[in-house]
Amino acid sequence: MNAAAEFPAASPERLAVKQHKDEVEQILVEHLNAMFQEQIKAQELALFISFVLEGSIARAGLDGNGTKVHAAKQMIEHLLQQELNG
Repeated sequence: MNAAAEFPAASPERLAVKQHKDEVEQILVEHLNAMFQEQIKAQELALFISFVLEGSIARAGLDGNGTKVHAAKQMIEHLLQQELNG
């Protein structure tokens, strides 16, 4: 993620990172589509989850441990439970 920022916007390196992130988001959408009937809800949740995970990974890198990633996982699990029960 940080290394990609060192390259120009349209460089192959940045495009590869973007493609990977898009693939991860699509995997989330597929799993969420199985959980929720509304496709738009699955897409919105996938985007939200990818943002939360990105932020937690960046913070974990700064903190030097995985505490923020673990917290993000718990927050996402709680959110999904609320959405499913809700």
